[in-house]
Amino acid sequence: MSFAREETTPPSTRHFGRVGLLVLLVIAIGAQAWEVRYRGINPDELVHLHTAFSVSTGDLIYRDFFAYHGPGLSYFLQPLFWILGADLSVLWWGRALNWLLSVAALALTWRIAERLTGSGGGLAATVLLAWTTIFHGKSIELRPDVPAMVLLVAAVWGLVSAGDSLALRRCLFAGLLAGFAMLCTQKSVVPAAGLVLAVTVTEGRRRWIAGLASGFVLGCGVLTAWGLATAWFALHHAAGDFLHSTLYQLAVIPVRSSRWEHLRPTVSADLSVWVLAGWELFDTWRNRRQPETWTSGRGLIAVLTAWCVFSLVWVKATYPQFYLLWMPFVAILAGRRAVAWYQATGPRTLRERWVWGIGVGGLALLELLLVSRGLWLGPRGAFTHLAELGFPKVYLVLGAVGICELAVVAWVAIARGQRESTVTALIALGMFYGAFRHLDGLAWSNSRQLTIIRRLHELVLPDGRVLDGFTGLAALRRHAYYFCWINEYSGALMSPEDRDERLLTVIQNSPPDAVLFDEHLQRLPDSVTRWIREHYYPVYDEVPHLLKRR
Repeated sequence: MSFAREETTPPSTRHFGRVGLLVLLVIAIGAQAWEVRYRGINPDELVHLHTAFSVSTGDLIYRDFFAYHGPGLSYFLQPLFWILGADLSVLWWGRALNWLLSVAALALTWRIAERLTGSGGGLAATVLLAWTTIFHGKSIELRPDVPAMVLLVAAVWGLVSAGDSLALRRCLFAGLLAGFAMLCTQKSVVPAAGLVLAVTVTEGRRRWIAGLASGFVLGCGVLTAWGLATAWFALHHAAGDFLHSTLYQLAVIPVRSSRWEHLRPTVSADLSVWVLAGWELFDTWRNRRQPETWTSGRGLIAVLTAWCVFSLVWVKATYPQFYLLWMPFVAILAGRRAVAWYQATGPRTLRERWVWGIGVGGLALLELLLVSRGLWLGPRGAFTHLAELGFPKVYLVLGAVGICELAVVAWVAIARGQRESTVTALIALGMFYGAFRHLDGLAWSNSRQLTIIRRLHELVLPDGRVLDGFTGLAALRRHAYYFCWINEYSGALMSPEDRDERLLTVIQNSPPDAVLFDEHLQRLPDSVTRWIREHYYPVYDEVPHLLKRR
């Protein structure tokens, strides 16, 4: 459905507002570009880097070393190793590629939102997505969730752009893209299943047989992608290892993440996006009997998003990168609702303006309290990297001034009846705490991590082998055991024989050059930890947890 904008706001004002949104979008993308090289390194990134490095040395993933993500990212990065060698610069170039993919995801989000909303909706949805803490924080990291996200958004664009009816070939192609997304990270099965459901419901509104056929063909596309991958591994005599590692192990792993621990930060920081999307979901449900709800693609996006949000109840690992897979769809719904609010009748009477003003003041106070609490807690709060820089009062004053300025802008807009300015100011207020979270990310430097990695490379030669827990610092050195990193997840998949016998036998027969003896390795059986302490000594320098062979 395309909205026909009412000409109640002067064109010059609308033009100025859109220019402002474009500036915000450029700032978000530019900040990510700067962070590609200078932001701190997440341990997951080093694990993914090591997996790709191991493939570059000739090892076959799953058969020769442990991994439970799909193989997509590891093989996607191989050209970087051919060009750059086993160098840390692969990390930066890999991040740069993911940054380009994130820009592509923003462009696709714009196109889908424009299709659903009409002029203005694409820009609103894209700016909202770019400023969410989930997208800004995770979409440049070296992780398989980024290409998976782009493939999923591309699959949805192929369906939404089809018009009033879906051709089966589009469903097949969308299924292939979703299947390849699962080959990057299996968590993509959730939005892929949601896509099957959404297509079935959308087409089933007209003819139930067409809905079943469309969902079936899309599912066949997913299976085709996995069939091709299984066949490739079968040619290398590792189809069983591939399916066992990517499907069976994830199904039986007993470890679960906390839902609220990761939901709370994004709801508080990206409040405007969640409120707008939730409102749009409710409104879509109310209008579910209207044909244009389903012919415009609105219903498809709503069903898909509702499915993904509901999956937080039963998915085992609901980390921020899981949200990343479907956050573009949340932003699309939020952008559509923002445009609808632009068109709604604003406060007219003095009483209505006072009610709006009280709401603006309450939202400003909430944001100020969130920022103040994060800074007050220091290293234990949401702004750990700003706390390392010191001067929290300066940032508190900066936040207070910014929030007050936005509140004043909103109040002036209410008083003058400028509904677009009012809605924009309210949305900005709801995202202000998240903007401070972005500022904290900009303050996260990787300089100390690089010093540690370079020092380890000096102590362990390129052909050296390292037994690591979950530091990731030995990403560009060969691993000493099939389980090349051992934490609560991989440890939960290790059999008692792996932990108690095989590991000890391997390191006794072929002692690694070094051990990164972090808290995860220290929880190994006593026989293993005792042997390590007897044959290795700590290196008291820049590398934490490092033990060298005696």
